[in-house]
Amino acid sequence: MPRKHNQFNDSLIENKRSHNLYFRRLAEMCLSRFKWKLPDTVDTRYLEMVLMTTGEALFFYDEVMGYLVMPFTNGGSALNTSGEPLKRFAYSGNNGYNRTLDETNSVIIHNNFLKFNSLVDIEYYADKLYDLDQTIEVNTRMQKTPLFLKCNEKQELALRNMYRNITGNQPLIVIDKSIDPNELMAYPTTAPFVADKIYTLKQNLWKEALTTLGIPNIDTTKRERLISDEVNRGQGAIIANKNSPLMMRQTACAQINKMFGLNTSCEFMGTEEEEEKENEEGADINE
Repeated sequence: MPRKHNQFNDSLIENKRSHNLYFRRLAEMCLSRFKWKLPDTVDTRYLEMVLMTTGEALFFYDEVMGYLVMPFTNGGSALNTSGEPLKRFAYSGNNGYNRTLDETNSVIIHNNFLKFNSLVDIEYYADKLYDLDQTIEVNTRMQKTPLFLKCNEKQELALRNMYRNITGNQPLIVIDKSIDPNELMAYPTTAPFVADKIYTLKQNLWKEALTTLGIPNIDTTKRERLISDEVNRGQGAIIANKNSPLMMRQTACAQINKMFGLNTSCEFMGTEEEEEKENEEGADINE
């Protein structure tokens, strides 16, 4: 049965669309933070997806398919001195593949030091951002119709249709003949315009979300006025939030290389400016 079209449902759809927008943007940025060097049989996008959603993944070798990364559960065994399960049950929700492994033939890759997934943070900021986004939308719309109208039941539908025309930016509004202006009473809402202030809050919250993910977000409009010490201080929280997931991935690479004799590696995906600087430094060394 199709959902009834009314103002409440319209707002619900708009809220969900706004929330999904910020969720997708943050999730995409979370998934693309790291540059992996892994065997061709390992899908790095899937690896980061598993880490983002479950907080940990298992690297192992399959005699038929080669090196693989999958989600896993504790195989019901005891833990080692580091708190890692001795038995690991790897599984794929896509094709039903499963295999039982242990600490001698598999390596656990953690998403961060706390072994938490990133979805908790992404959902938190997506909720906050969409709420501010819709607050801006409501405040902006209130500037179009800053009043309440009192009418009888017969006039309500006609007035609602008129309001839809207003919110749709119609250049001409036709008044229904059923509306008697003498029976209407208008009450101004005197809603102040605060959308610009809410937008500033949203910008700050967006920067906070990026900082949580360890993604640089220094305001480029003020870059020419910042000295290097100020930039370093501003990047402190970003670096700290980047170190935890990066070090866990690099630790896993070291364990994989030792166990399987590979040459895997993981680096944080830098900005274009950082990569250009690294290339320049590399050229100086070669010269």
